[in-house]
Amino acid sequence: VTQAATQSPSFEQARPAVAWLGLDFSKSRIRRISEAFCQVGLAVREKKLSLWSMGHLPKGEALNGKRVAIGVDGGRINIRQTNRQGRKRESGWPGYKTDWKEPKLLIIYIFDEEGRKISQTDFPLTADGTLKGKEEFLRILEMYLHQLGIAEAESIVLLGDGAKWIWKNVPELLYRLGCRPKQVTGILDNCHATQHLYKVGEALFGATAGKKWAKKWAKKLKKGKARALVNEIKHFLNNKKSEDQKTAQTEYNFFLTHLENGHLDYAYFKEQKLPIGSGVVESLIRQVVNLRLKSCGKAWLVENAEAFLHARCQWAVHKWSDFCDTVLTFGLDPLSTVKL
Repeated sequence: VTQAATQSPSFEQARPAVAWLGLDFSKSRIRRISEAFCQVGLAVREKKLSLWSMGHLPKGEALNGKRVAIGVDGGRINIRQTNRQGRKRESGWPGYKTDWKEPKLLIIYIFDEEGRKISQTDFPLTADGTLKGKEEFLRILEMYLHQLGIAEAESIVLLGDGAKWIWKNVPELLYRLGCRPKQVTGILDNCHATQHLYKVGEALFGATAGKKWAKKWAKKLKKGKARALVNEIKHFLNNKKSEDQKTAQTEYNFFLTHLENGHLDYAYFKEQKLPIGSGVVESLIRQVVNLRLKSCGKAWLVENAEAFLHARCQWAVHKWSDFCDTVLTFGLDPLSTVKL
């Protein structure tokens, strides 16, 4: 029942799959069963986090000698909160208000000598996410990286967009786990960099001329011309003839920061056969968030959104069977170590 509820676009669309099993369950019943099941999945994750924080979670060897990529990004989920104040409706239901909240997602995978993602069964992908904010996300990420033995990887690529918290916190986390600076390469997602090129082009020259300028520099940026790009933006800023000086200055600071941190050397990255795009984590967001948790009219209680986010991540990286095993055996024998 939970498999149908998690993998279908909605609880209503899960009903035919459940009926095929000979179970005439209502939408509400499917929802209650799947919510309870997924909540146990969260309890399993919390148990692992607790063991890790106490130093009882063993370090794995799955990443020994591997080329590893870590993708980090966020999405949007509509969260509802019951109105605690104000007049109730005639039915007695107080109603609720909604607001968008960002789930932060991670994916850890290995790639081959040509820079292609490896999806073999001997090393399934690792993915997860949370709505509980940056600190909880970093805690979850650190736990997974410790469990996989990230410090023993041959090389590590961190892929992300321009969010400052990624570049400030994740490298520090890796060094804390024993990774060496030479092991870690931070790469700004090339598509995200291109979006900023179009933004700064419009700020400097206007819409039409800006698009032409950005298209030219998108090609040059892939050829390793990041320093020349920053110098050109600075030149036009100094002339103070841009269409939007404030935006142009902001974008200049953006490119300068990533240049100085070594995130824009795409020619070198391609030469080393490293991935330069965050398409893997973008695909995860689409599969987990956009196709199940985010759509017109959907508003989740935060605790249920968190549970389904975690469960859907396991399905997206082909670990559904393992997820079910841990849920169905969790807490059966408190005297033994839970299989995690």
